[in-house]
Amino acid sequence: MSKVASKPPDKGFTFSLYPMLTFVPRLSVNSLQNEKHNKARKSQLLVGVAMLLFLFGLAY
Repeated sequence: MSKVASKPPDKGFTFSLYPMLTFVPRLSVNSLQNEKHNKARKSQLLVGVAMLLFLFGLAY
């Protein structure tokens, strides 16, 4: 993480956020296929938001 922090913020954010941007939609699609409930969708969204906030916390 020290290397990412020493680099310019743009590169660090793109490299750290790109896997998340591809990972969160996969989670939401899987949850929609498994069980079509609003609770499942909300929980997946909360998990995605929590992961993004965690990444932002690590970046700063």
